Amino acid sequence: MANSRSISNSPDIEWNWEKTNYLPSWHEPIYELMARYVKPNSKVLEVGAGGSHTIAALAGRMNCEAFGIEPDEGGIRKTLELAKVEASTLTMIKGDGFMLPFGSNEFDTVYSLGLIEHFAPGDSKELLKEHWRVCRPGGTLIVAVPNLFNFPHSFRKALLGSSYEYYPERSYRPAVLRRIVEAAGCRTKAVDGVSPLWGLSMFGKGWMLISILKKLGVLERLEHMKSPKHRSWAGYMTYVIAEKN
Repeated sequence: MANSRSISNSPDIEWNWEKTNYLPSWHEPIYELMARYVKPNSKVLEVGAGGSHTIAALAGRMNCEAFGIEPDEGGIRKTLELAKVEASTLTMIKGDGFMLPFGSNEFDTVYSLGLIEHFAPGDSKELLKEHWRVCRPGGTLIVAVPNLFNFPHSFRKALLGSSYEYYPERSYRPAVLRRIVEAAGCRTKAVDGVSPLWGLSMFGKGWMLISILKKLGVLERLEHMKSPKHRSWAGYMTYVIAEKN
């Protein structure tokens, strides 16, 4: 079963998790991507794990020793709530991604999904250095951010400006994300992407259009493009997968 513990120096971040009606099924494409790069029975850490179903799925389906760190108590509760679906064991820690409460070289995989884009580039680099510090030699670092090339999402963000519900949030081109990761001292071994049409769901009638595209088989073809590079360019989220020397 899931559990949580706390460290005293973690910051408080306000977030209305009660209105964040995440469904585990929404996260399934993310789990499928992560399962390509995470080894079964390994030790994994998700940084910024509020509202994450992915970490529980890795624990339950791949028998990973799973940890998540998140500064907001509401986000921790939401993750533990989602973990019940997987009936998996994981540890959630209230803490700060800039000062991870772990020794160096502790994890086989360290990842963040939709985290660093909320910080200035210099701060993002410091976050990634902490990711890297706690990752073992030969281990894997995975970083995902919104993809600037994903038209539905980027158009909606531009349209809403500061009214966008996750403002401020940057979107990056895949090549830019790769440069950011490598500037933190990481060596890229793969790129990938997920959910090309996710941005449509954020529009008022978006789910109706997605349902039509699903019936036509378009959604399935886009979700399962054979080329990871093409998925990286088209996805709502673009990923960089790096290996620690």
